[in-house]
Amino acid sequence: KCECGQCTCFPPGDSRVYGKQCECDDRQCEDLEGNICGEHGTCSCGRCICEAGWFGKLCQHARKCNMTEEESKSHCESSDDILCSGK
Repeated sequence: KCECGQCTCFPPGDSRVYGKQCECDDRQCEDLEGNICGEHGTCSCGRCICEAGWFGKLCQHARKCNMTEEESKSHCESSDDILCSGK
């Protein structure tokens, strides 16, 4: 609610909802068990920032490869830019 030009975020006292206009809701980072970002990241203004090797809205998926797509392709391309010999 707004009192004297300042927002009081709901529920009062819940530090997970914050911001000048209560725009940040870190409850969005919790899974059904209450884990923050699947225990593989940190929450910033309602969005998970995943640790290396994890991805997904709640950092719930493990990356099988720690290379970027470009790095991966560079190992598979021939000198004429054909991936995996076109096979």
